[in-house]
Amino acid sequence: MNDYESKPALETRRVSLLAWTGALLGFWTSLALLLLFIPGPLTVNFLFGSIFVSGPVGMLVSLAAKWQIRCRSPHLPGYRHAALGFWASILPLILILMGLNAEYFLRRPGRDLHASTCINNLRQLDGAKEEWALNNHKNQADTPTMDDLICSNDFLKLVPACPMNGTYNLNSMVAKPTCTIAGHTLP
Repeated sequence: MNDYESKPALETRRVSLLAWTGALLGFWTSLALLLLFIPGPLTVNFLFGSIFVSGPVGMLVSLAAKWQIRCRSPHLPGYRHAALGFWASILPLILILMGLNAEYFLRRPGRDLHASTCINNLRQLDGAKEEWALNNHKNQADTPTMDDLICSNDFLKLVPACPMNGTYNLNSMVAKPTCTIAGHTLP
């Protein structure tokens, strides 16, 4: 074997090794993303760290392998492995970034968590009022107390509380329950 024959073989092995390394790093990134959802001994910090380290490294190694294959010798094997490593590295990063931003994009504008919790409590109180009126044959002018809703027939299991320390007013059957905090109202 002379130098002319061994250099292309060495180049082929080196580029193939780059492509396989990129693919393996990409698969590790994908596996670490899947392991985030399985409870176990691996910590979330370790998995996030490995995703954000192996993902970009796998992507760069795969891009380097693709570039060398495309520029130097298009007939070298490993182009598919390099492409697979690139996409296996980048897709978990995209999914994690989308998941981290999902709370921002899915949140209703103008409503915070406290207001949503309070409005949900007001809905429960309104439903308990309706059940109390039906079961006790009450008319529209009657007003229940919190004890009526909690103690008799278990319309509510616990006394709901506003997360911002507001006070709930049950009101009569005609009106909906209200909270003393501004913006905490039923639609």
